[in-house]
Amino acid sequence: MMDYYTKVLTDQGFTVVPAATAGAKTPSQSSSESAAIAAAGTLVRDLVRSNGSETATITVVTANGQAVATAGVSVAPSSLK
Repeated sequence: MMDYYTKVLTDQGFTVVPAATAGAKTPSQSSSESAAIAAAGTLVRDLVRSNGSETATITVVTANGQAVATAGVSVAPSSLK
């Protein structure tokens, strides 16, 4: 899910913000492996565009064999299509 939503947002011009605690991503890592781990079973990825004035956050929480993904996006009204 992290990879899917990351692709959707990067296709719209967003750029992934490197996780402060993550090391450099190696070519063999998937984009979900480079996401910051916020809590046990939780992955968080931040993205920006328009010089940081537009932001997006993807969160995937995994528990009891199920995963729930949420995406929150804050964009300028002129960006809406």
